[in-house]
Amino acid sequence: MPTARDETPIRGIPGSRGIAIGTAVVLEQSPPAVEQYFLPNELVAGEIGRLNLSVYNAIEQIRHLRNRISAAPTTDHIQMLDLHEQMLRDPQFVGEALEIIRAEHINAEWAVRKATVRIRDIFDNLESGYFRERKDDLDSVSERLLRHLAGQSSELGSNIPPNAIIIAQSLSPGDMAELHDKNIGGFATEYGSYTAHTTIIARSLEIPAVVGARSVCSMVQNGTAVIIDGNSGLVVLNPSAETVAQYQAAQDTFVTLCKKLRRNRKERAVTEDGHIIKLLGNLDFVDELAALVDVGGQGVGLLRTEYLFVNRHSLPNEEEQYEHYRSIISAVAPARTTIRTLDIGDDKLTSGSRFPPELRPFQALRAIRYCLKEKAIFRTQLRALLRASIHGRLRIMIPYVSSVDEIREVRLLLAEVKRELTEDGLVYDPDVPLGVMIEIPAAVVLADLLAQEADFFSVGTNDLIQYSLAVARHEEETNHLYQPLHPAMLRTLQHVAEAAKRGGIEVSICGEMAGDPLYTMVLLALGYSELSMAPQHIPLVKHIVRQTRLPECYDLLCSLMAMATVQEVNQFVAERMTTRFPELFLR
Repeated sequence: MPTARDETPIRGIPGSRGIAIGTAVVLEQSPPAVEQYFLPNELVAGEIGRLNLSVYNAIEQIRHLRNRISAAPTTDHIQMLDLHEQMLRDPQFVGEALEIIRAEHINAEWAVRKATVRIRDIFDNLESGYFRERKDDLDSVSERLLRHLAGQSSELGSNIPPNAIIIAQSLSPGDMAELHDKNIGGFATEYGSYTAHTTIIARSLEIPAVVGARSVCSMVQNGTAVIIDGNSGLVVLNPSAETVAQYQAAQDTFVTLCKKLRRNRKERAVTEDGHIIKLLGNLDFVDELAALVDVGGQGVGLLRTEYLFVNRHSLPNEEEQYEHYRSIISAVAPARTTIRTLDIGDDKLTSGSRFPPELRPFQALRAIRYCLKEKAIFRTQLRALLRASIHGRLRIMIPYVSSVDEIREVRLLLAEVKRELTEDGLVYDPDVPLGVMIEIPAAVVLADLLAQEADFFSVGTNDLIQYSLAVARHEEETNHLYQPLHPAMLRTLQHVAEAAKRGGIEVSICGEMAGDPLYTMVLLALGYSELSMAPQHIPLVKHIVRQTRLPECYDLLCSLMAMATVQEVNQFVAERMTTRFPELFLR
């Protein structure tokens, strides 16, 4: 370990942009010790009551935490707390533990541990990125429950001071909600990836973060001076006065820029040479619209609909869906709202879902494949969408498309639904555009044919990069291979944009890549004039757009296309953007 006088940089992965300067709080993350013991018959009922009381106390604690942080500008962490409460109410978790107590006459702690292991085994067998994230949530809920059973506070780091720098092996999405409540300055973890849910929430909360900083826990003690550089992925221990001054200046510059961008948030996203770029929002809920409007978003480029279908005991009916879609479409009008049809598969279902076993889709049978198999569910959604279309400007987008046949089958189904609505005396917009998400390699190869059938393209870079590079972006062992600027991805994105242009249709990007200002000039050069992202990313991307000209974007892309390795591309882009926009990419 370095001495207190040694300035020591630790390289990790940039998780969330920003700089934090402060003192370290190292989280001790050992779970409560659990021992097994057996109960006589007369104590079983009392043990069941003890577990039920701990469940009640855990739910109340989550509710109080949710109330304290409800004013935050994003809902990601609120949704995560909702999920944790649902898990505590789920008979497949707590119900399993209660049954173990009854059947085996063992203590509640051991029953909770056994139930947790059983459900984790189920998640492991599903081989799904979504369920791997849910394992972290399950562990977080299980630990909270065990601490209540032990009579301990389950609050994460009860004595964390404001602006502390959190150092930990890993943090769950649930941990992020509690840490946000404590106004931390930033964090560094030994494990994690740029695309992990915890990191995404950190970005939504604008908490500077570095992940994948191996050995950081063993090199830091409580009270160690630390700088978190979320821009370059650097953790600096025991920084010198000169280093602190440099980072403080960078931080001040960034804060000043953010204030300026906020004052100018209504300005249009127009390049210096007059090209208009549309910056849109990716949303789940109507209450996220305020944040989109606040940053000057020009519409909704992706409204996800999955949450209407998961974590519930029955399918949403037509009226429920109609009211939800109507509220968002009307609020966004006269701007446009693009709604993605149900993208559900085993990677979107949680243990709390109540789909019949025969309807539980597996990874290959998801999204449009699932919807075309279960047409009654899909028909209900299409009816609701078309009815809502009269309240503004709607576009319907089909996910996971791999063939022309799928688009044609959806159009036939849409025609049937329109006839039904007419017969029922219900009004709708007969000219709602129908587009497709380009997110699997088959759609890329067929882009020229799909452009003749679809009204627009939207590229889902998260899945497209993962499937194209054969990498599981949530796996620690392979997430370093998830490279948005891989030479293959540059050519893939260029091919899709050119196919859309030849077909005379619009094309946009709606993955994480769209919201990272590091990639903005590259995407503009590739031909993407519509970028859809989480609302909080719009100001910085707009800043890049307004300070650049398309010819310099093309020059950048020309240089990149001559490079053979992702290392060359990444280094060149980082150096160019650091030179061009030092206020954003300071090192």
